[in-house]
Amino acid sequence: MADTTEKPLNDKREYRHFVLGDDLDVLLISDPETDKASAACDVAIGQLCDTVPGLAHYLEHMLFIGTRKYPDENAYDQYLSTNGGSSNAFTDLEHTCYYFDVQADCLEGAFDRFAQCFIGPLFTQSAMEREVQAVDSEFAKNNQQDSWRMHQLSKSNIVSSNHPYAAFGSGNKDSLWKDNIRDKLLDFYEQYYRKSLSLYKLVVLGKESLDDLEQMVHRYFDELAASFESQTKESTKPTKAKILQEIYKPVQNWELPKQMNVVPVAQIHAIELQFPMPPTNDMYGYKPTRYLSHLLGHEGKGSLLSCLKTKHFAQELYADDSSANCTNFSIFTIRLELTEVGFANIKEVMAIVFAYIDLLRKSGPQKWVQDELKTVGDLQFKFLSKRNPMDYVCSLAGWMQHYDPEHYLSGAYTLFDWKPNVVEECVNRLNPDNMLMMVSSPTLEGKTSSKCPWFGTSYETLDLDAELWERLKTVQHSEIPELALPEFNDMIATDFGILESNHLPKDRPVCILQHNAVRLWYKPDNVFEMPKVNMIFQFSSPQCSSSTEFGIALNLYSQIVQERCNEFMYLASMAGLYSDLYASQSGLELHVSGYNHKAHILVQRVIDQLVGFAEIEPDIFSRILAKLKQQYESFLVSQPYQHAMNGGDLCLEHIKASVFEKLSTLTKIASTEVLETAKSFFKHCKVAVLVHGNVTAAHTKQITTDVIKKVRGDMTDNAAVIPNTEHRVVQLPSQTTCVYKFAGYNEADTNSCVQILFQMGPLQIDENASLAFLQHLIREPAFNQLRTEEQLGYIVHTSVKTSGYNIKGLLFLIQSDGFDPPHVESRIERFLANFRERIVAMESEEFQNNVDAMVSSFLEKNKNLGEESSRYWNVIQNETFHFTRLQDIAEHVKTMTKQRILMFFDKYVASNAPHRRKLCVQVYAKQHQESLKKSEDANIIEIESPSDFKREMGLYPLPNKVSVDIVDVDAQTS
Repeated sequence: MADTTEKPLNDKREYRHFVLGDDLDVLLISDPETDKASAACDVAIGQLCDTVPGLAHYLEHMLFIGTRKYPDENAYDQYLSTNGGSSNAFTDLEHTCYYFDVQADCLEGAFDRFAQCFIGPLFTQSAMEREVQAVDSEFAKNNQQDSWRMHQLSKSNIVSSNHPYAAFGSGNKDSLWKDNIRDKLLDFYEQYYRKSLSLYKLVVLGKESLDDLEQMVHRYFDELAASFESQTKESTKPTKAKILQEIYKPVQNWELPKQMNVVPVAQIHAIELQFPMPPTNDMYGYKPTRYLSHLLGHEGKGSLLSCLKTKHFAQELYADDSSANCTNFSIFTIRLELTEVGFANIKEVMAIVFAYIDLLRKSGPQKWVQDELKTVGDLQFKFLSKRNPMDYVCSLAGWMQHYDPEHYLSGAYTLFDWKPNVVEECVNRLNPDNMLMMVSSPTLEGKTSSKCPWFGTSYETLDLDAELWERLKTVQHSEIPELALPEFNDMIATDFGILESNHLPKDRPVCILQHNAVRLWYKPDNVFEMPKVNMIFQFSSPQCSSSTEFGIALNLYSQIVQERCNEFMYLASMAGLYSDLYASQSGLELHVSGYNHKAHILVQRVIDQLVGFAEIEPDIFSRILAKLKQQYESFLVSQPYQHAMNGGDLCLEHIKASVFEKLSTLTKIASTEVLETAKSFFKHCKVAVLVHGNVTAAHTKQITTDVIKKVRGDMTDNAAVIPNTEHRVVQLPSQTTCVYKFAGYNEADTNSCVQILFQMGPLQIDENASLAFLQHLIREPAFNQLRTEEQLGYIVHTSVKTSGYNIKGLLFLIQSDGFDPPHVESRIERFLANFRERIVAMESEEFQNNVDAMVSSFLEKNKNLGEESSRYWNVIQNETFHFTRLQDIAEHVKTMTKQRILMFFDKYVASNAPHRRKLCVQVYAKQHQESLKKSEDANIIEIESPSDFKREMGLYPLPNKVSVDIVDVDAQTS
């Protein structure tokens, strides 16, 4: 047993590692300040163990549905939901992770139920029949996603068909629902989950002391440990490494080299190159593939991507080994998204890629590169911010499968060794004899002869072209003089001093500068005391709502500026200083976050580019234009639930263009119009700024003043700050249902979708509390009834929706491949009709537990600077400046009664509610379109054209302008 000491500088939590029973590694985390407790258990059994395609994934679904101690199938999820928690799980190639979070005071009850799922799962036949449908719905959700389709194709073609890696890991009803499937599931469970306790890694985070947490683990997991008591002598017990070698087969022969031509769903041209590598999980101390991905994926001057962009061949490049990192092998992937010019010159693109690989080979392993990666990794770990507890324990449990105990916390970040011979070996694996080359393009439609048996992807398998193979074997980096290793990164911070905080509030920013068109909000980091800063600059103008053309031109401008900034923005990101410039509904936003030392330099460089060019190079314009067109076209083959959400916004938001309008407009825009749009925008824009972190008020003012001078020239020459008109929202008619129906955009997608919104309007704080509490009460029962019991679809979602300036509503969203939209809508309505009685019948203790959980949720502390900044920025954007809103809602939830929540339900949601305003968006898959008919109900408004509908409906008024007091920071400090 050892209390772990290697942890981030400001991490006040206590850690302890101990071994339970024979071999179960346990990591305890005591955090007296945490609002949420959490636990994760990672089992080193995954898809590569499947005896039936998808069986490990199916077991993941089944393990937590009823146990001997808690036989109610919903006991675990209901306990978590009632006490402010949630759970999830995922199955990977060689491990499966289960995890949950819960209100900190309720850890023991949740942990008891969690442990029982590993000790005594029931695997009932009735649950299996339902849950195989959930697996099938999950497959249907992913079926039209190119990432899933390409992954399955690459797996099944890079190795022989009898190797487990080639199998269909996610599974569906066709692969799973066979005779005796329950027996096969039980056999799988016994063979693998009961094989060795060393395959389990457990992490528990709570507010209790380490001793109390350890006792809790013994109390609830000793039974599991005892059931694994070794039947062999200690000296002959196999090690975990030996067990994994026994379970997971090595690849005897890679089916390489090979080319595959693939027809994608999205309108994207791409090349994906896969190279088998040695297993690297145990190389975390020197991470050779991080070295490779850093250089091959670099975007700075002289990089592979910069060269390809200069030649107008590529838009994006990714390089890493995340797709497969297994016991006996890993696979390194280079993926390029190409322009049409690049796709027409694939052989030249490939030659440039291999010229860069030749540069790496000829240059040899560079220790200065590893040293730079070590510096950045050490800093990242030293100043690591707190994460969401559930995400944190999930990551740790997975890392524990590969890292030594002393490196559980740091192993993912730090480097403490340098093995150039291993780097050299990995570089040598990047050769055309060891390559799967996947070419994907919509232009390959009709030119392939094979189909993936699971996803239906059209593809062709070819021998690698002999001429291309020869070119790739012999190409020299000297043939491409633009290629070079990166320069030293001058954006790495070296000053980490923490500035003394002044006497400003700890729970809100203050306005320290305001003119007619400028407002600056400032908050020092007087909570986390980290050498970091978040800066947000919003440039907005009512012009953005004047026309679709203006908005698209501004979007193009932002992407062109981002492209011009890409090389130095990428260098900054490698140094832990991140930036993003993008077009929003109201204008442009620039976000900069990371170490504060050089943040102002990055802001200056981006702003210089934002306003510093008078013409757009034709090649860059055409490439960015094509990229934006591709983004719009890709939306048409995205998930139906995304189309439903967009359809709802089209019906409600006063100024919103459809993707078809955007595509039509895009063809008419010239580069001169983009420049004129930007010039007009900056002349008339207003600016809102938030600077939050380790920076003084004086420096904040100086940075902001410099930005304003460059962008607008003067802070005082415009009209007063006014709300943006594009945030106006349609007010739906009371006691009426509005329905917007349309056929799914992607005919190959078998999913339909229903989104129902009960619009409530701008609510007072007490009704905001009632809405939040009602949604909390509904969430778990709706999921259990509509997904688990009725299996309507994989995606069953409820939430509070905010439109425009705080127009609130209760949202239901269900994506279904098995039922048409009218049926799904009717089941939601039936659920709501019965739900009122559920509230009436709820025991007082259960009701109070839900109240306590919601209060705890609203009072949950920010875990890091970014989370705190996001909360402030949301308030600033809404222009309510109500920074204590969450605390105020919590006070109203504290006094919640059944009578209040029933009155709220009866006012807005019940079928006869006087203020029921319902919008139902229905997306119809091809197989459901027979039911796509116009309603004959007089109480239903059919929306045929969202534009026409919005013209006929009234709009919610804009909120009253809220005044803001200016704070003299110097006076406050003195």
